[in-house]
Amino acid sequence: MTGFIKKEPVLTAALFLAVASCFVSPPGPELLGYIDFRTLSLLFCLMAVMKGFQETGLFSAAARALLSKTKTLRQTSGALILMCFFTSMLITNDVALITFVPFALEVLSSAGKRGAIPLTVAMQTVAANLGSMLTPLGNPQNLYLYSRSGMDAVSMIKLMLPYWTLSLVICAASLLFFKKDAISEPGGGKPVKTEPLPLMIYTALFVLCMLCVLRLTNYRIVLAAVLVTLLIYNRSILKKVDYSLLLTFVASSYL
Repeated sequence: MTGFIKKEPVLTAALFLAVASCFVSPPGPELLGYIDFRTLSLLFCLMAVMKGFQETGLFSAAARALLSKTKTLRQTSGALILMCFFTSMLITNDVALITFVPFALEVLSSAGKRGAIPLTVAMQTVAANLGSMLTPLGNPQNLYLYSRSGMDAVSMIKLMLPYWTLSLVICAASLLFFKKDAISEPGGGKPVKTEPLPLMIYTALFVLCMLCVLRLTNYRIVLAAVLVTLLIYNRSILKKVDYSLLLTFVASSYL
């Protein structure tokens, strides 16, 4: 039990508060009505599709292509940080960090710049969380607020754009803390090969998710399509979804 609490402190707190709230306001027949099934379903679908994309090596391949153009430590760290900032808008902040932090460790270690790792990783974390604020699917909180507010995607982007732009300026300014030392072989490691079939499958599923975010299709259709496709093509993806995050949102619905 103690191990679970240490591993999932946010989920534990949400479950405790949800149970405590039942004593204050006893649950009735409308209990299930508290849960936003559309947001939960869409969040599940996005996490599953992003896990699929991650397995294809698409993100790492794109990162290597970009880093092959860098010549100095400042450019390399800047590319690693800004990749998190920009990609988090579409692949979520968590996926951006899971993908590019290990990649940053590999790149900087292979280039003999291990001293720059702490600052680079810290700024990647900041960049992923700030960059993700712009779009409804950038992070789970945005997706929840977007669904509950009834705003359209364009309105939300316009609302967040000034803060996002300021965040970009701050992240860019942080690059001044990195030296202009020459760096060799910034790509590091073996090149990643991506297969066309999985890319096509996950791209099609991602397009479906985007249509749902834009409220152009029903979330039940998207959920069914993602589940059926992954059960047939790659069911191992379903084991890698962050279900604790989904449960946290369920518990939060009763607070």
